Amino acid sequence: MRGGEIKPGFKLCPFCGNNDLQQNSGNTFEGVVKTRQFVGGNQHIKNIHVEKESSIATKKGDFCATCRVLLENRYFECRVCKKINCLDCRDSNYKGICEGCGALLKKEQQNIEKERQQKIEKEKREKEKPSNLYSLRKTPIKISEDDNYKQEFGLDDNRKPFHYINNDYQDNNNGTITDNATGLIWQKSGSNNMLKYKAVKAYIKSLNNSRFAGQNDWRLPTIPELISLLEPSEKSKNLYIDPIFDKTQNWCWSADQASSGRAWLVHFYDGRVRWNLVVSLSYVRGVRCRQ
Repeated sequence: MRGGEIKPGFKLCPFCGNNDLQQNSGNTFEGVVKTRQFVGGNQHIKNIHVEKESSIATKKGDFCATCRVLLENRYFECRVCKKINCLDCRDSNYKGICEGCGALLKKEQQNIEKERQQKIEKEKREKEKPSNLYSLRKTPIKISEDDNYKQEFGLDDNRKPFHYINNDYQDNNNGTITDNATGLIWQKSGSNNMLKYKAVKAYIKSLNNSRFAGQNDWRLPTIPELISLLEPSEKSKNLYIDPIFDKTQNWCWSADQASSGRAWLVHFYDGRVRWNLVVSLSYVRGVRCRQ
């Protein structure tokens, strides 16, 4: 019964407002068992006794700080918050601590454990990093085809690299390839179509906006970084690049620019470095550094 006229033999519960305290043989009133009390709620507990209709509950004490049920004889003081709680509100994992404080302690311990695991993983990654990583320039430069670009890029008279890198490729199965020898992560393919140089920026931006392979720090590679992909001899489809990569991108723009209106690129079909007009078309293969 909720509100309304109180029937004979019943009394209004002082805790929940229900008219369901029924008179028993001892001329007192007993509450009917309801659902378990929620924090901040109003429902009463079993066996609330009143001496007569005008009195309040005779059980002395305060309300449980957690469930707000009137305390009986079974209670405890939380060792953390120092509040009085009923035994039903004890935390099952921590002795002498209420549910609320137990939840906070559990969360704090979870955060500590998470930080510990992250530290372990970071130390593991640092330990697994090869100590002999090739150091490749990632900052773009501008160098004219009339300047000593061969020395800058490490090229011979045929515009091919003097030295080739002993790559250590790993397919990440997410559209990217990691070269453990350089610490670079590459797109396995790249742009589906050839682009003018002015469209390259928009392509890289789209990779980052879409968080390609879960990352947003993709960029256009420099000539030294692109050269690191070159093989000294032809591989599949007559390209000078490892067959782990897609074969569509047979020449790619770099972030390095030549004289006005020109930019440098690497040709994988003959293994050479060349410049081209920025209004010309070429493919793009994004790169990022391993963290």
